[in-house]
Amino acid sequence: RTGVAARACGLIRDAEALERAHRLDTVVLDKTGTVTEGRPGVTDVLPNGISEGELLHLTAAVQAGSEHPLARAVLARASELGAAGAESLARLPLEDFQSHAGMGVTARVGGRPIVIGNRRLMQEHGVGIEDGEPHAARLESRGRTVMWVAALDPQPRWLGLIGVSDPIKPEAAAAVRHLTAIGIETVLLTGDNERTAAAVAA
Repeated sequence: RTGVAARACGLIRDAEALERAHRLDTVVLDKTGTVTEGRPGVTDVLPNGISEGELLHLTAAVQAGSEHPLARAVLARASELGAAGAESLARLPLEDFQSHAGMGVTARVGGRPIVIGNRRLMQEHGVGIEDGEPHAARLESRGRTVMWVAALDPQPRWLGLIGVSDPIKPEAAAAVRHLTAIGIETVLLTGDNERTAAAVAA
């Protein structure tokens, strides 16, 4: 049995775990990389008071210090865009880069403090985002993960939203249907926001 499972990319810790498996009634699935392909890409760039190219390349300049999949998606999109501002931003010094687990990142680009992340990180830095909420909600209802981008100087102000989508694996829906058919409940677990999670689950 363990050989069959291994060929299907399943690992079984020990015989006892295999014996208990028939009593399972719920399976909890991680979203990113399990239900989705784990290859997010930028789908939406919505600037607020600056150009699309400036928003994307300012974000990329900060994300150059991160290994997060969302950071790689932004860097790839900025590279594809190749706008004139990319080279000048790339020359700006990146300082004080900090990753805030589960929320986003902060850094100084050319001496300018920039915050990139979720609503909680914006709130912690006093960034008012009320007028951006309808745009964020629309993106999230379509299964996008939304990154808020803000500057803190001369006063906190959101500069735009970047929507990122991670394609759902082609076999995911069939797997969930099969589990449901044999009486096993499926639960989606994610650190993403509730609207995005609901759209992926649907």
